[in-house]
Amino acid sequence: MADHDELEKLRSYKTLTKLRMKQAAEKLGSYRVQVEDAQKTIQDLQATNADLQAMNADHVRVIAELRAEVARLQRAQEVAATQPFQRAPSPAVASVVTDPPPALATPVRKDATASDDASSSSSDDDAVSDAGSGILATGSDTDSDDDEPKTVAMLLGRAAAVVATPKTPAPLPLPTVRVPSTTTVTATTATATETTPTTEMTTASASTDAAPAAKKRKRDESMPQNINRFLQVVSMSTGSSIYRATKILALFYGAVFGNEDKVATSLMLLPKLHKAMRHHQIPITDVASAFVATAPIAKDIALHVDVLSEVAPTPSDAAVALATITQHVSRKKNLPMKLQVGWCRVHTLFSHRVKSLAATNAFLIDRLAAQNRHLFDFVAIAESWPLALTQLASKASTSLLAVTVRYLLGTLVAAQDGVEDRTELQMTPIQDMYALCGGPVAADADAITDAFLNVAPTDALLFEMHESIRLLCLVLGYAGCMETFPLLRNLLAETTCVSVRLLGVTAATLLEHPCADEATDTNAAKTMIDRLLPVVQNTHCEPSLRAAAAVGLLEVASRVSAKTLAKEYLSPVLLWFGSQTPSAQLAMPSGLLRKLQNTVVTLA
Repeated sequence: MADHDELEKLRSYKTLTKLRMKQAAEKLGSYRVQVEDAQKTIQDLQATNADLQAMNADHVRVIAELRAEVARLQRAQEVAATQPFQRAPSPAVASVVTDPPPALATPVRKDATASDDASSSSSDDDAVSDAGSGILATGSDTDSDDDEPKTVAMLLGRAAAVVATPKTPAPLPLPTVRVPSTTTVTATTATATETTPTTEMTTASASTDAAPAAKKRKRDESMPQNINRFLQVVSMSTGSSIYRATKILALFYGAVFGNEDKVATSLMLLPKLHKAMRHHQIPITDVASAFVATAPIAKDIALHVDVLSEVAPTPSDAAVALATITQHVSRKKNLPMKLQVGWCRVHTLFSHRVKSLAATNAFLIDRLAAQNRHLFDFVAIAESWPLALTQLASKASTSLLAVTVRYLLGTLVAAQDGVEDRTELQMTPIQDMYALCGGPVAADADAITDAFLNVAPTDALLFEMHESIRLLCLVLGYAGCMETFPLLRNLLAETTCVSVRLLGVTAATLLEHPCADEATDTNAAKTMIDRLLPVVQNTHCEPSLRAAAAVGLLEVASRVSAKTLAKEYLSPVLLWFGSQTPSAQLAMPSGLLRKLQNTVVTLA
């Protein structure tokens, strides 16, 4: 007897050890995922830090240049302040000096050689003054012989100063006259001669300093205004993260669609869009929400896919963006068909680019289950990625879920064939779409019936049965589903583990998405729930049947929108879960435990 007890203890210890090892393995897997996410976050932060350091280096360089420029201007002002000013001649001298002859009073246009000959007769300072005037007039150096427009553009500052201010000829020597005070006249003339080179050199220096600003101003003027606005605002946007993302995306689309060459503009601005989102560190959830609210989906599908590739470069970001698009299309019940089809194309093309066929499969099922479904949604999916439909063909897949999707698509296509206002132009793409996966609708219906006849389904088949009956109820309606497949009515009337699980899924579907007759569907769902409650509350019931009924009732509690009803349905499930031993609780599937936890947290 003692050996038997010891053996039982060892067996229980072995079972508990296995459960603990399983739990430890699950925790280790979750830790690995967290480590990978942390490593990705570190890499993103390092890249952002590198960009910020590069920007800081540019800012330091610009500040140093500005400080040097300010110091140089201060020195120039100090030098200009020390220069002597020209004094006006005394009244006696002014009265004696006679007017020069008309030939001397008229400004004479001098070339380089004439200027040199005229200045050589006076003094060395006059020669320097004339040479400086010649450089400013021509806009080039003395050792440069060509006056090409390219050279003039490089010396934009000097040319701008010369054009803006007309060149004043050098002062001509006064005529020789007898005056009472020759010294005063000579001093006045010398002062005028000395101040002329200083003024011209200051003008040339200021023109040279204004050249970078003039070049930048010329570049800004040559670039379209909408592009300039995008480049200016992306680095200075303020406000909440979703507001900044919306503003940046709106300016980006305005710049691209406001320019004639959309391809070149998008190629130029797409990298800047990526840097702007990283610079502001906007979360991908806010970026995706801003994208679905801002993108003009009816204009250019390929551009939107490129934008998603820039703002969601990693697989995790792409998954968030695709999920946001799916929610956006399902939530907009009155969305125009053209826009809805456009979103389907964007979702499928982006899934194809990131090589996520699973995302396209989930989107296909969501579109089929949505109330605003349209056949052209599936046409867009088939044209964007034909593999999404060809994998559902009878030769490619025989799973219950694939057969159900194929059957429902065939039913929708057959319903459109009977519409009289459908033209051949509209029906051709629909027929081409269904040709990728379709077959005899009656054969698909028989395959669905055979799949539900399986009395010992596996976990994978049980999941497909849940999704299949959910799709059938949503597309055909509960009454139509029971009429088309009488086997399902008989299966739901039984009290087996599979039946009570299907009861919970069907009741949750009818409560969450009522079909044609809301009152009828609600009453049918309440009848199913009334059958589940006694099974869960019966402590003497078979454990496996009670567990299946608890799982079905948990499905109902997690889908009901009214919190009062949800808490009422969740209470028996919690009592059943609390009655289990710790080892039995640990042995439950992780998906069930996660769903129970999320439901409790939501209803708390």
